[in-house]
Amino acid sequence: MKNILYLPKPYRKQLKTTHPNPVPWWYPECDKVFRLRTAKFKKWRFSYNLQDRIEYKKQRPLPLEPSKEKKEKTTK
Repeated sequence: MKNILYLPKPYRKQLKTTHPNPVPWWYPECDKVFRLRTAKFKKWRFSYNLQDRIEYKKQRPLPLEPSKEKKEKTTK
């Protein structure tokens, strides 16, 4: 019984690796918009409040196509 007390406890390994951007035009503004929209969606999913749903829908979606200037900057 005493041996059980001294066994190491299981723990989750914290991964600190960063993944490369999926596309070259991904910029910090995209990341911020994506995180805010995801946070508002999760808030609505847990509360099912009408006001939270309206805020989630008002949040600007992630632009699928970047502007021409941003594409030109990343390709140069």
